[in-house]
Amino acid sequence: MTALKRSLTKRWKILTDRDFRNFRKLVRKFNSEQGRGTPIRFSGVNLQSVVFDLGGYEGEWTAQMRDKYDCHVHVFE
Repeated sequence: MTALKRSLTKRWKILTDRDFRNFRKLVRKFNSEQGRGTPIRFSGVNLQSVVFDLGGYEGEWTAQMRDKYDCHVHVFE
């Protein structure tokens, strides 16, 4: 799919699909509250916790989790 086609398809969905618009609002709200990407603020994660990073491409999120919680992390690409 070309970039132009993707852009036009997205704009069409925004104009015609109420569920899509509502979903976009939720995503924007989440990003504004948590920051972009997966948040690293978790209650209940501690030294004994085991965390799985599924899709840990470069390991940045994993490193942040280790630094913040000193937990056991398993990374899968």
